[in-house]
Amino acid sequence: MPYNQYRKSPIEILNYAVKGLDSNDPKIRFDSARMILENEAVLNYVGDKIRNQGAFVSAAEINLISRTLDVQTRVTIEKIQKPKRPLFFYDLFAANRLIRPTEITNTIRALKIEDWKYGDVQFISDMTDDLPTQAGRSDSITGVRVEPIGNSVRVGLFELRDALRNGEDLIAKGIAQQFESILAFANDMIATGAPLKGMFGLLNNPTLSGHTFGVPPSAVNAPFTEWAQKSQTEIIADLAYIKSKGFSESDQIRHPNQFLVAKAAYDVLTLTQMPNQSGQFVINAWNASQALDTTAEPMTVTPTLVFNGAASNGTSNMGLAGDFSADVLEMFFAAPEVLPTQNHGLHFHVPIVSAISGVNIKRPEYLTKWEGM
Repeated sequence: MPYNQYRKSPIEILNYAVKGLDSNDPKIRFDSARMILENEAVLNYVGDKIRNQGAFVSAAEINLISRTLDVQTRVTIEKIQKPKRPLFFYDLFAANRLIRPTEITNTIRALKIEDWKYGDVQFISDMTDDLPTQAGRSDSITGVRVEPIGNSVRVGLFELRDALRNGEDLIAKGIAQQFESILAFANDMIATGAPLKGMFGLLNNPTLSGHTFGVPPSAVNAPFTEWAQKSQTEIIADLAYIKSKGFSESDQIRHPNQFLVAKAAYDVLTLTQMPNQSGQFVINAWNASQALDTTAEPMTVTPTLVFNGAASNGTSNMGLAGDFSADVLEMFFAAPEVLPTQNHGLHFHVPIVSAISGVNIKRPEYLTKWEGM
């Protein structure tokens, strides 16, 4: 027979619900939490005891509400949607599977990098023992710093009660907002890292210092290098040069398949029409040429506002071309963990922790940094 909470006193409901909070069945845990949080008589009972007895409220009752909030949070957290703010670098790394999971700890991760070189191939005869093997393997140990990060949600008891009466879950909303803040922090770490902690992003990574180049000056408007000052043909030539240079820098192993470029430079591609070809813009001409090139993977061009004026001189636009795959670069990021609700006086505190690294570029020769567009 279903439990009829409407014929029971508040303390009886509390005593009954606490048993369900320890159930292995998630539905029973959720129903027990809701029995406490959505029952006005129970909330008034606890609130009256706090107002009338102050610090003499039973620690067990406060702990009960904290545990109830934990159960409610675990159920609601599954409904949190993707953050609304644009997270260009986080989405880029997530889409290319460049984010590696890690533990929430303060440590240096030692990674062994093994790179097999291409070896010889020869004609052989049956029963031979003299087969060529792969060329020498280079092993290296690199350290990737992983640092803990965190934030929290803080809600007052009476604030929480008022919100629950209106059907609003302040704890879940607060966690959703703080999750978004952590992802935004991860996005910034991928872009610029935390140099004071020895953690770098894509914009300032020292491993790219030997692979940084400038686009050639315009033959029409020398000595300008900006695409806004170049002819359409020169811009197409720059893109082709960026792709071929990336191939040569990789020891002719990989063509760059993506070129991240400053939005200011990208706008020139999308707003400048090719001569004598009404309706076709520079970006259309480039994409068409890539479709006709059967010798290499197409290099797509993607804009980002962060690269505006991000060159080493502090004013010129920047671009980054390369193969954005997991054997080239990575970063470590622990999924945010919601810790148990803590009670401090008349408010509830929900800590959220994670851990993160900067960008680890394992194969810098597969990335080229460009300035001056």
